[in-house]
Amino acid sequence: FFFVPMFVAMKRSKPREAALPGVPERLLSGVMSGLRYVRHSAPMRALILRNLAFSLSASAYWALLPVIARDLLGLGAGGFGLLSASFGIGAIIGAVSIPGQLHRQSMNRVVTSGGLLWALAIFIVALTVNTELALVGTACAGAAWVYVFATLSAGTQSSAPGWVRARAVSINLVATQGCLAI
Repeated sequence: FFFVPMFVAMKRSKPREAALPGVPERLLSGVMSGLRYVRHSAPMRALILRNLAFSLSASAYWALLPVIARDLLGLGAGGFGLLSASFGIGAIIGAVSIPGQLHRQSMNRVVTSGGLLWALAIFIVALTVNTELALVGTACAGAAWVYVFATLSAGTQSSAPGWVRARAVSINLVATQGCLAI
């Protein structure tokens, strides 16, 4: 039922412009050209490395949050769900506030402030035994998560030329997901 408005909107939308002309590539050659571009583009390498550094350190939060909820805060599964919901609320607040942040600051500063907010939020969550303070910390962590990842993603999209943009974004996503899995 909830997909009906989406289907109506898709039906009413006008077709987009034709794709860029060019020679179609095979999958492996497309991947290789994307990797070559990232290797030779200093701005793209910087974005990917920042993504890797944040993703690798931030992944510990998801691994330890159930332990923090159970052992540190004495909460059960419902408490873990509450902490996760608080993270989601913070992420929504962060997403809504990013455009204003980008009007006042550079992308670099938004990512840096997101990283600092992340560190403070995780410090609070890791050291508190007060559930309310942990909820504030997880909400701040959610906002910081979105500040960093959305801004790095926007930076990747805006700095890559059209012919390689999708490949650069996919490399950025693989970096994030790979670090979270590690």
